[in-house]
Amino acid sequence: MVQKRLQTKLGRIHANAWISTSVPAFLIHLYCVFSDQISIQILESLSEDRQHVVRCSAIVLRLANDLATSPDELARGDVLKSVQCYMHETGASEKEARAHMQQMISDTWNEMNYETKIALVPRG
Repeated sequence: MVQKRLQTKLGRIHANAWISTSVPAFLIHLYCVFSDQISIQILESLSEDRQHVVRCSAIVLRLANDLATSPDELARGDVLKSVQCYMHETGASEKEARAHMQQMISDTWNEMNYETKIALVPRG
């Protein structure tokens, strides 16, 4: 019997990636462990001003994890990953979809690096 799976749109996966991964909580915890200057203002800044960097980190992790999903996991009924969603939405081959995911990882890293760089530039 073929198990039906919800065909999730790729954009929806990425919109939820930063929530469904533990990256935001992990990054905040790392900052608290390794920082010698912790204050309510800094923690609020991390959750408000640096949200885009955290979101990019989560998307990179989600895409990398999806690339590592084995066919065995999918055969056991695991939910479709970014690669399969992209294949379904575009008709791309698995090789093309994997290349697209790798390019998305690269683009997201570049975006995160840019956001980090402009955050370091003094304002005003």
